[in-house]
Amino acid sequence: MITYVWIAARIGLVTGETIFEATRIKYGSTIAKIGGIFGFLTILAFQSATTRVSDLRQRQ
Repeated sequence: MITYVWIAARIGLVTGETIFEATRIKYGSTIAKIGGIFGFLTILAFQSATTRVSDLRQRQ
Protein backbone atom coordinates (compact mmCIF):
# COMPACT_ATOMS: atom_id res chain seq x y z
CA MET A 1 0.00 0.00 0.00
CA ILE A 2 2.80 2.40 0.81
CA THR A 3 4.18 1.93 -2.70
CA TYR A 4 0.91 3.23 -4.16
CA VAL A 5 1.07 6.26 -1.89
CA TRP A 6 4.68 6.98 -2.93
CA ILE A 7 3.79 6.69 -6.62
CA ALA A 8 0.77 8.99 -6.21
CA ALA A 9 2.89 11.50 -4.26
CA ARG A 10 5.59 11.52 -6.94
CA ILE A 11 3.04 12.05 -9.70
CA GLY A 12 1.52 14.86 -7.66
CA LEU A 13 4.88 16.55 -7.16
CA VAL A 14 5.83 16.32 -10.83
CA THR A 15 2.49 17.27 -12.38
CA GLY A 16 0.90 19.35 -9.61
CA GLU A 17 -2.25 17.23 -9.94
CA THR A 18 -3.68 14.17 -8.27
CA ILE A 19 -3.16 10.80 -9.91
CA PHE A 20 -6.78 10.73 -11.10
CA GLU A 21 -6.64 14.27 -12.47
CA ALA A 22 -3.52 13.35 -14.45
CA THR A 23 -5.27 10.19 -15.70
CA ARG A 24 -8.39 12.16 -16.65
CA ILE A 25 -6.37 14.69 -18.64
CA LYS A 26 -4.26 12.07 -20.44
CA TYR A 27 -6.79 9.24 -20.97
CA GLY A 28 -10.26 10.72 -20.37
CA SER A 29 -12.74 10.79 -17.55
CA THR A 30 -14.08 7.25 -18.13
CA ILE A 31 -10.67 5.69 -17.48
CA ALA A 32 -10.18 7.94 -14.43
CA LYS A 33 -13.55 6.82 -13.03
CA ILE A 34 -12.71 3.15 -13.62
CA GLY A 35 -9.36 3.70 -11.88
CA GLY A 36 -11.14 5.33 -8.95
CA ILE A 37 -13.54 2.41 -8.63
CA PHE A 38 -10.73 -0.16 -8.78
CA GLY A 39 -8.69 1.89 -6.31
CA PHE A 40 -11.63 1.93 -3.92
CA LEU A 41 -12.15 -1.82 -4.29
CA THR A 42 -8.45 -2.48 -3.65
CA ILE A 43 -8.48 -0.45 -0.45
CA LEU A 44 -11.74 -2.12 0.60
CA ALA A 45 -10.20 -5.57 0.09
CA PHE A 46 -7.11 -4.72 2.14
CA GLN A 47 -9.19 -3.23 4.94
CA SER A 48 -11.67 -6.09 5.10
CA ALA A 49 -8.84 -8.65 5.18
CA THR A 50 -7.15 -6.75 8.01
CA THR A 51 -10.40 -6.55 9.95
CA ARG A 52 -11.12 -10.25 9.42
CA VAL A 53 -7.68 -11.30 10.66
CA SER A 54 -8.07 -9.03 13.67
CA ASP A 55 -11.47 -10.55 14.49
CA LEU A 56 -10.13 -14.11 14.19
CA ARG A 57 -7.25 -13.31 16.55
CA GLN A 58 -9.62 -11.88 19.16
CA ARG A 59 -11.73 -15.05 19.13
CA GLN A 60 -8.78 -17.30 19.97
